[in-house]
Amino acid sequence: PPPDAPASLAATVVSTSRIDLAWSAASGASSYTVKRSTTSGGPYDTLATGHLTTAYSDFTVAPRITYYYLILAVNNGGESASPSTGRARNRRASLR
Repeated sequence: PPPDAPASLAATVVSTSRIDLAWSAASGASSYTVKRSTTSGGPYDTLATGHLTTAYSDFTVAPRITYYYLILAVNNGGESASPSTGRARNRRASLR
């Protein structure tokens, strides 16, 4: 079966060129897929697949843009049914 969904995604604006993501491990996950959009609800672009830890640093951000992130847990059974989502506005530093 697919893994449980990851939980508690937090997005932290570190600088105008970096947002750090962290989430809780998902039961049964062997890796994670990290996706990002500039529109709530997508479409999402894939930033990383096969990611092995519960943290990710996005260095491809621009100032004054709100980013919406989606984390999926993955194993041999497929992707988690529901993603963990988060949002950060890179202004240098309004975070939601």
